[in-house]
Amino acid sequence: MIGPEHGLLTRIEASDCDGGYCFKAPLPGDLGTGDSNADPYASNLILLENGLGLGPAHAVHDLIRNAGHGLFS
Repeated sequence: MIGPEHGLLTRIEASDCDGGYCFKAPLPGDLGTGDSNADPYASNLILLENGLGLGPAHAVHDLIRNAGHGLFS
């Protein structure tokens, strides 16, 4: 979710396990620019689980799969 203090709150559901602790979820197209190889910190998404912020963001997918602990990208 993106917190209401940032002007937008969107509920998303994890749809596919991508191995280990990694899950994929479709995001609405109006969330702005996401990370890319050219700009790996472009996203300003804040992910909440049960009202608590997760992170850090911009994590490498292999680290998310193997460690979890709130990492996301």
